[in-house]
Amino acid sequence: MSELTKGLLQSKTIWGALLSLLSSLALMMGWDLGDTDQLAEHIAGLVGGILAIYGRCKADCKIGRKKKLAT
Repeated sequence: MSELTKGLLQSKTIWGALLSLLSSLALMMGWDLGDTDQLAEHIAGLVGGILAIYGRCKADCKIGRKKKLAT
């Protein structure tokens, strides 16, 4: 893994985890994303989990603040 860093929103792992969390929250709150009998929420959670795992496996740099060069 290199010493480069990337922003939080550039991470597939973070986006996958957020998608999974939001779909779980939608299910808990009883929100319905259309006439899907909660199928859309379950699929979104599954896709979010898969994206988080894929992002973690393909990661090549850390998440963090980008360092400013000294002038």
